[in-house]
Amino acid sequence: MELKQKLIFCKQCQHKKLDTQVGIVCGLTNNKPDFEETCPSYLNDPKETRRMVKKAEKLYKTTGSTSSGASTGSVWRTIIFILIIIKLIMRFAR
Repeated sequence: MELKQKLIFCKQCQHKKLDTQVGIVCGLTNNKPDFEETCPSYLNDPKETRRMVKKAEKLYKTTGSTSSGASTGSVWRTIIFILIIIKLIMRFAR
């Protein structure tokens, strides 16, 4: 798993911490994520999950209001992306 993918999960974890020089780090280790498949310390942050859903809904309302085929494809890509994120969150929550 690449660092960018790991940071997506870390961003949704209650243990995340923002280091002004490094970016998002683990609040437990103060380091960038170093797990391979799953993080044993992952704890879902419900506030962040709600924020992501609201952002996706807002994007859907913005792009879903037009009837062009291009925006419909964009909406489906957004929905699929959200479903993948939710699936990965559920996987890490185990």
